Amino acid sequence: MRPPQPHGLVHHLPATPARPCALCSASSPVCARWPLGPVCKPCYALARRKPGPCPGCSAVKVLIARIGGQRTCGPCAGHPDPYACPRCGVASSPITGDLCDRCAVDHHLNALLHDLLPGPAGQLAVLREALMAAEHPRTVLTWLRTSASARLLHETAACGRLLTHVDLDIVAGSGRGAAQSTDYLRGLLVAFGVLPPRDEHLAAIERHLARTLTRHPKYAMLLGPYVRWSVMPRARRRATRSASTRGRARWAYTRINTAVALLEHLASLDLTLSEATQLEIERWLAAGPSTRYEVRDFLVWTARRGHSDDLLVPHRGKAEPEGIDEDTHWDLLQQCLHDEDLPLDVRAAGSLLLLFGQHLTHIIPSPPGTSTTRTATRPSASTAPPSASRSPSPPFSPD
Repeated sequence: MRPPQPHGLVHHLPATPARPCALCSASSPVCARWPLGPVCKPCYALARRKPGPCPGCSAVKVLIARIGGQRTCGPCAGHPDPYACPRCGVASSPITGDLCDRCAVDHHLNALLHDLLPGPAGQLAVLREALMAAEHPRTVLTWLRTSASARLLHETAACGRLLTHVDLDIVAGSGRGAAQSTDYLRGLLVAFGVLPPRDEHLAAIERHLARTLTRHPKYAMLLGPYVRWSVMPRARRRATRSASTRGRARWAYTRINTAVALLEHLASLDLTLSEATQLEIERWLAAGPSTRYEVRDFLVWTARRGHSDDLLVPHRGKAEPEGIDEDTHWDLLQQCLHDEDLPLDVRAAGSLLLLFGQHLTHIIPSPPGTSTTRTATRPSASTAPPSASRSPSPPFSPD
């Protein structure tokens, strides 16, 4: 037989015969025996995961006892509280088992940053304060305990220097998994002001060039200047006019990759770019996908600088757009202008698209609140100018 236990203590039991749970009344194996009675495993896990305010002391605790039919914490009912954090007294975390979530975050941050030199430690002080003040400390605790990006933070900060984007770029180049962890950590450091913001899409183009030149160092004399003095300046100019997008990085990737593919093809024929003929270029274009026509940009650049002959590559063909008939066009426009059941932003975007032919990429970045409604009076036939007596033809056939 189990020896008698002192009254009021909490016992965590191995699998035992089913008994009615003191919380849900379901007959289940007893997981813990609290002062309020035996508790099943689901109720135990729920109480540990979501402690509540005690009606007696208002402290957030695991309510393991009862007074007058109302659940309370152990101390209010005269019992010890085995789930109280030894530092602050609130309910301990079910993840660590001893400290509460916020105190556990403080403990893990101390372990993560305690051996840093003053420079990196001072740089990461803002991040530490933000993590300690997080609204959901359990989420932060899970990140600190299990995330590869948290381990990466310690490894990069332990180098003894202030962290920079270059340090993270070096780590990101070590593999795909490292790149994902680095991107997450970089976003965190930028969000809290530890690192300055930068255009990550432009930086991705530079990293792609570095990886390409590592795999194909023999093309560095051509690809390096082409990307740095032709591709990157255009990407930067576009970034100043509109927000940078992943499509802009893919635009640069395609030009780099097609240039490498052409140079590799010529090398397989024991030819250099300066020896390439129009016939060889046309054969290469005909034998592959249409993306090969993007090599035109590279060949125009090399011809202007004397690295190749003036080789002709047509512009990449585009699929013919499928237009809509005039009646459908105006029906859709009338719906966008007058159907008040549609959201205002949808009506505004549809009107700009159908009436002025604005690209969706120009409409989507519009900040909220820029669209308003205004009631206008429709002119009568007698006062309308002659040009308004009939609808003009649609300005274009939308895709």
